[in-house]
Amino acid sequence: MYFFDSHALIELLKGTGSFRRYFDEPVITSSLSLGEAYYYFLKTGFGAQFLQLIAGHKIECVSVEKQDVLRAVRFRQANWKKKLSLSDCAGYTISTTRGLTYLTSNRKFDGIPNTEIIQ
Repeated sequence: MYFFDSHALIELLKGTGSFRRYFDEPVITSSLSLGEAYYYFLKTGFGAQFLQLIAGHKIECVSVEKQDVLRAVRFRQANWKKKLSLSDCAGYTISTTRGLTYLTSNRKFDGIPNTEIIQ
């Protein structure tokens, strides 16, 4: 099972070809990633369509707990040269503690275990 970061969620909802194989997968994400995806759709003028798309998908938002944030900050600090966002680090650490593969298109995660990078 996968944890969808915001970009993976955006591409899945847009129906991008390389993400179509994940269409039938359970969509597990965080409220942070869902919020980032919503912001993208609002910014591009498709906020209403986003709400319709997520209504048609079963999306499970895992909660972001205090320990998740602390792990994310430690992971971000350990990988400071990659210049990862806190949201991405939170998604990654949430996925690893819950036994999920982190699904992203962010090449900065190249070489990091438990990550699947899709282009």
